[in-house]
Amino acid sequence: MTQVMAISQRSASSLDTVAGHAEHVYSMSEGATPPPPIAVVSSSWQRSAHKHAIDPVDTTRAPRIVTPGELKDHREPVDELIFSAQEEIDQLYKVVREARYAVLFCDSSGVAVEHRGDDAQASRFEYWGTWLGGVWSEEVEGTNGIGTCIVEERPVTVHRSQHFRSRHIDLSCSGAPVFGADGRLVAVLDVSAIDPDLSEGAHALTGALTVRSARAIEERFFRGRLTATNASLAQTGLRARPSCSMIAGCGPVSACGRSSNEISTSSGARTGPISTRDCWSPAATTAAPRL
Repeated sequence: MTQVMAISQRSASSLDTVAGHAEHVYSMSEGATPPPPIAVVSSSWQRSAHKHAIDPVDTTRAPRIVTPGELKDHREPVDELIFSAQEEIDQLYKVVREARYAVLFCDSSGVAVEHRGDDAQASRFEYWGTWLGGVWSEEVEGTNGIGTCIVEERPVTVHRSQHFRSRHIDLSCSGAPVFGADGRLVAVLDVSAIDPDLSEGAHALTGALTVRSARAIEERFFRGRLTATNASLAQTGLRARPSCSMIAGCGPVSACGRSSNEISTSSGARTGPISTRDCWSPAATTAAPRL
């Protein structure tokens, strides 16, 4: 049995130590079969090692926090979306704050442009990068719930040692993509906790909550844009026509009957979520009926 094969068969519990985690990272980069906890993020680990050349054992480099000026530059393109998302972000935080989670709303480059968290713990969150202005792209931090969600365009839950960098093995995060009406990923909604004792089962519950909130953000933003478009077109006797029926509480439903509550498979194949990007183009208009 080769050394690489032997390492891959060790107990997954060794992933919970910096040294054990590093061993698994190096063995996988050499082609070892990933242990079960890592299999769901193995593609991201490969990208982190080979495409981004991230050092998994650099425990001294803290996640970057952008400057106030840089934060302004990242916020401006999504200001309207941030404003529209306030209610859903607040509601999500009310649910997860007792478990000491922070909520991050990130742009498509992985920068946290809006957040909710316990101000008394601000310095701790900032140290770990789970605060306003934190940069969580996969190319900078390796596998994580925000950056990997952006790359794979699907909901991603990363629990502790599933992170690529050993520095992050006490973090747990769940990210869900937010798509615009044109089909592009425009943001990621994430909940993150710094808790070495947090069980994988307990953290898994946050994934569904985050996805539901992300879909609600999409729907609210879609409805707002549709209303604004109709108001603008009203003067010309036209109105925007969505090609899906909007059902309150369920999100967009396409012609094939699939709703936005459908979730991607853990393998990464996107069977959903069905969002406004699948259903509507602001260019679709129809003449308004004469009254």
